[in-house]
Amino acid sequence: MARRVRAQQQGTQAPAPYCASSRFGISLICFLGFVNMYTLRFTIEPNSCDVKNTTDSTNLSTVTNEDTGCLGSHMCKYGEGTQRLLGNFLLWGDVITQLPSGVLAWKYGGKSVLCTCMFISALVTLLTPLSFETNKELAITSRFILGLSQGATWPAIQTILARWSPPQEAGRLAGLAYSGE
Repeated sequence: MARRVRAQQQGTQAPAPYCASSRFGISLICFLGFVNMYTLRFTIEPNSCDVKNTTDSTNLSTVTNEDTGCLGSHMCKYGEGTQRLLGNFLLWGDVITQLPSGVLAWKYGGKSVLCTCMFISALVTLLTPLSFETNKELAITSRFILGLSQGATWPAIQTILARWSPPQEAGRLAGLAYSGE
C-alpha cells in the first residue's frame, strides 16, 4: 500500500500485482492447455475396462470384469494386445510431431498451433467411442491422430513461454504452466 501512495505522490504508476500481469495470464493459459491435453488423452483410455471389486462371504476380495453398458465397456471387446497397440499408436503419434510442430510454432506462433491441436484433439476424442465400436482399425487410427495432434502441445507451449517470459520470471512462469501435466 505504501508503494502505491508513494507512486501516486511521484506521479508514476505502481506496478501491477503479479497475478494480474499478462505474463501470469499466458502462463495460466498454458497450464489449462496441459490440463486439457491430458484430460482428452486419458478420458477414454483403452485399458479402462469396467472392473468391479467385490467381497464375498469369506471376506476375500475378488475382482471381476462386468459389462455394465457404460461408455468404457465397449473397449473391453479388444484383447490385451490390441489395447497395448492402441496406447502405442497414441505415443508414436505424439513422438512424430514433436520436431515439425516446434518449427511450425516458431514460424506461425505457439498460440495458433496450440489452438489447432487442441481443436483436433477434442474432435477426435468426441469421435473415439464411435471409432471403438466400429472396428479395430478405425480405433487405432483415431488414437494415432490424437497422438499426432497432442504432440504439438509441448513445442507450442515452449514457444509461447520463450516469447513471453523474461529471464528473471521464466522459472516461475514455466513452473505454473508445467504444473498442469
